[in-house]
Amino acid sequence: MKIKHFLVLALLFTKLVATTSVDSQVAAWEEVWKTARSTPGFSWRETHVPGLIDRIAYIADYVKNAIWGDAEREATISTVMQKTGDLEASSSLTFQQTFDCIEFLAMICDKTIPVKISEDPLSVSFFENNLGDLPKLDEFNVLVICSRNGGLSLDRILNGYFHDHPLLYLSLPNHTLVKGVHGGTCTKIYDFYKHDIEHATAFIRRHIDLPFEIFRPIYKKIAQVRNSLPQDSRERRIVDAFLFKYLHEDLGSLYEKTDYEEETKLIQRIETGDT
Repeated sequence: MKIKHFLVLALLFTKLVATTSVDSQVAAWEEVWKTARSTPGFSWRETHVPGLIDRIAYIADYVKNAIWGDAEREATISTVMQKTGDLEASSSLTFQQTFDCIEFLAMICDKTIPVKISEDPLSVSFFENNLGDLPKLDEFNVLVICSRNGGLSLDRILNGYFHDHPLLYLSLPNHTLVKGVHGGTCTKIYDFYKHDIEHATAFIRRHIDLPFEIFRPIYKKIAQVRNSLPQDSRERRIVDAFLFKYLHEDLGSLYEKTDYEEETKLIQRIETGDT
């Protein structure tokens, strides 16, 4: 009986730690972005922001635990930390360099990708390439979240879009997934991470032509209407399915089909908790 009680308590503690971990990561990233925006003339490509080094170190530790025992990958992580440590010491570590380093860490975490100690962790990243020539990120909070299976709740993702500075999550799993996204694609760690980058940058690109403050009051109103619906109601699930399709999957996807087959399947997954 005592063993059973211990196992139950251990399970509850594990779930609590996992939840707290995501919440604490979000809070840490938001604090970094708050510091960045309080800096006169902030540029995500040029401004040094205290706190970024801590985010890199957190993710590096997460990756190191995932690849424990692989000497070359462990050494490569040390190279990343040396490089970022030098940048921090000279007060020149920027968001752009941080995203480059984190992407390199994502590649190290993915054992299907060969890596070398000699590789430069600050080479041009998929994030930078996908963002293209977009001039700024000062209206958005991009957060890299360490999540073992890569998953974040639908509620967390949708609520993120309704913040004054929308929270755009880049989720980093620590193992190859059995079940990826969109019918089982993106099961590899780095592919999953890139997939989230595509979603985040698509949202940014959609709002770049018009200042986001034009949309902010509209999104606040949408959030109020959504939150007024009972959590477990079919109406709320339908609204969530539409918003997920519009905000996360991008506007163009609403016009791909007229039979709403994908939307119906998404509602069914929400109903069963399989999202």
